[in-house]
This record gives sequence, structure tokens and C-alpha cells, in this order.
Amino acid sequence: IEYETRKREDNEKERKDMGAYYSYVIKMKPGLTGLWQVSGRSDVTFNDRLNLDMVYYNNHTLKVDYKILLKTYQKVLQKEGAV
Repeated sequence: IEYETRKREDNEKERKDMGAYYSYVIKMKPGLTGLWQVSGRSDVTFNDRLNLDMVYYNNHTLKVDYKILLKTYQKVLQKEGAV
């Protein structure tokens, strides 16, 4: 299945809310899970979420992705993270 990326429509409120993090967030393709989802999700502030996105963008590797998938599996089984 071919994945087609579509350019995000510029949303001025979103851009303003994200500030300097905006460029990091829009460069990554959305996925099934992420660092934010396994790092507390509902307990993480918006700014912390943006920081996690930036950390992931600057450090993503196959090994990091694998760890995130394992943590996702654990969170789902333990029913943690979502309100």
C-alpha cells in the first residue's frame, strides 16, 4: 500500500500554539504511536508533548522506534495512558 503524504494546511492557531516546535512536528509522518503516547499521554503538558516530538525528531532510529512499540504494547496491556 502506497502511503501518500499530504502537505498539512497551514493552521495559524496551530502554528502560533506550537511556536518554534512547529517545524519539527510537521516534518514527521504520523504513525500508530509515538514518544508522547508512551510518556504519559494525558499527564503530559502541551509544551512537554512538543518537546518530546522535537526529541524524537532529532534522535529517531529503528532502535528507538522498536522501544516505543514495545512500550505501546505494555501501556495497552496495562490500560495506561489515555483518559
